[in-house]
Formats: sequence, structure tokens, C-alpha cells
Amino acid sequence: PQVLITAAHCIAESLALSKNQIHVEAGAYKFVNRKSDGKQIRIGYVPFYKKDLTARFVVSKNLQKRLSNDGPRAQITPSEDVALIVLNEKLEFDVNFNFANVVPQKIWSEIKDHLSAAQFFIVSVNYWETSSTDYKRSARLNSFSLKSGGWIESLSTSRVEEGDSGSPVYITYQGHTYIVGVVKGLASNIFSNWDVMPILSSKACDIAHENTLTAEISSLVCR
Repeated sequence: PQVLITAAHCIAESLALSKNQIHVEAGAYKFVNRKSDGKQIRIGYVPFYKKDLTARFVVSKNLQKRLSNDGPRAQITPSEDVALIVLNEKLEFDVNFNFANVVPQKIWSEIKDHLSAAQFFIVSVNYWETSSTDYKRSARLNSFSLKSGGWIESLSTSRVEEGDSGSPVYITYQGHTYIVGVVKGLASNIFSNWDVMPILSSKACDIAHENTLTAEISSLVCR
């Protein structure tokens, strides 16, 4: 309820200009039972929480230095495009609200050895995965590779779109769902293009320690 995870480039301007304001909005899907066959279908997205807050935007010390020197146009590599947003107060959600858990590093090591048993998915605005006018949806990744530098490259049927940056990359493994990364965006060369997604793993934990965040907050990303 006090920590948000996003891509560093999403808050680069705020960091460069030392801003600390953020508008937080949360919502939920609305479902109905279709009369023709009784099947439950999703018909939209309804926000239930909106609030303007102050926060601390946190990235790696190295990236913070470059942003201070070069401004928002500083180059951000795939492996370092991770940021933590520490809110000045905890979000007042219902006690049953399901917050995402960062994948424990031990489980992430297991997942890398058993990728065929894992299911990756993202929040996407892509229209090809599910034909719908509801742009907030879960989209599966069916063609991806893990890079040793600390990110995922995806050529899946579901592709990220402008506006997806900073959205979570989830994984379902052995019946549990974890957040394993965030969306950076599109990368390309003259031959092809692909989606890039930085992996949290030890990166988020390193950021927490470098910036001496509280033990309570560090424990959320250092598991």
C-alpha cells in the first residue's frame, strides 16, 4: 500500500526536475453473466480510488546521477529501467485488496530453470490478444527469451503499445502469481523489432539498499 513499481523512464522528468507529486488511481474490472449462455464476461473497467499524493521517486544511484547531469533525455539501459515510488502515506484500500508480490529471488532462480512450466503475462492495450474496446487487459506472452543482462525480450503474439511503459510483467508459477518485471517498450534494428521488459529480481532490491529505504519497504522487494 505504500510502494509502486514502474519503469525508470516513466519518472525521468520528475527525477530530473526534483518533482514529488503523483496521481494514484486504482480500479477493477466489471463482470456480468451473459444471458445467452450464463458465461461470465468482462464489460469494462471501473476506478474506485483516486488521490493526489507526494512521493519519493527512487532509481539506482548511477542513473540518478546521469538524470541530474543530462536531464530526462539521459539514456536508460534495459536492465536499469526500474524505479520504486514510495508514497508519503499508505493507500487506504479495502482489506481484501490483492497487492502484487515481487517474485522471491529463490523462486525466480527456479523459474529460469523451468520456463516451460511458467506463464508470463502483461497489462496491455493490444487489440489482437482479446478483441475488445476494454484497453486494460491481461495479455499472454508466448514467445520470449531471458537476457543475461537482466531483461526479457518478447516477440509474442501480444505486443506492447505506447502507454504500456511501466506496467507490470507477471508470472504464474506453481499456482502463485508474482510480479517479475516492468514494461520498457519497443526496441528495433533494421531487421526486426521486439518488446523489452526489465526484470526486477535483484535490481529492485539493489535500488532499495542503495537509497537506504526502510527495512519495511526493502523487505517488499528483497525477498
